Amino acid sequence: MSAEHVPPNRPHPVESSEDSLVRITQPHPGVVQLALGEPCLSTELLERLAELLTQHQDATAVIITGSGPGFSRGGKPRSVLADTLALARAGARAHDALRAVRGVTLCALHGDCFGAGIALALECDLRISDPATRFRMPELALGISPAWAGTARRMREELGAVRARWLLYTGEPVDARTAYDWGLVQDIAEPGRALDRALELAERLTKAPGRSVTHAKAYVQAQSSGDWRALDAQLLDSSISALHNGLRPG
Repeated sequence: MSAEHVPPNRPHPVESSEDSLVRITQPHPGVVQLALGEPCLSTELLERLAELLTQHQDATAVIITGSGPGFSRGGKPRSVLADTLALARAGARAHDALRAVRGVTLCALHGDCFGAGIALALECDLRISDPATRFRMPELALGISPAWAGTARRMREELGAVRARWLLYTGEPVDARTAYDWGLVQDIAEPGRALDRALELAERLTKAPGRSVTHAKAYVQAQSSGDWRALDAQLLDSSISALHNGLRPG
């Protein structure tokens, strides 16, 4: 079950930008891949991530992954209160930008996924894990609140109150299989192939006709917020328009 993360040898023909904080590539038209360049989430990294997500809100699919031995070990430790507050604000901006992406967001996880790394992953629509990924919320043991960017609320929504309490209160690690059973991830890839699996799903999404991907995501979000009746009518009108234009509705 244990395996080192093996990045796929795939070409990135459309766009590639080297960045020590976040490396952006476009492995397929309509797909944006963002690789975190540091093992911990610093204020600067989160600000850069928010900036890139804002620039690519109209992508059909956005994949977030780590570029080192693990996805993320959480927020970068800070000893000065002002820096801690800056980190929390940057995290909130990154989470807001991630939620604002109109296409589907995916997260390819490997190695350690701790604390703020879990919070970031939970904001993604689809989460694919390597079999050897470890998940842990160490905040309480460190005397840090896990409340920034709505982490506790989001964890309760995705996992349920019982499992959220276990992760938050005990700080004990869980393995990929447990994370899958709990709903923390939706798929476990073959060893070393989590990113490949995310790319496969992302490319499949780009083949959907019309605006079916963004419509599906908008409907799921509206169902979660309770604001779905107006969207029902809006999407029905859009589907009728798509049929008149010779497209299959999503």
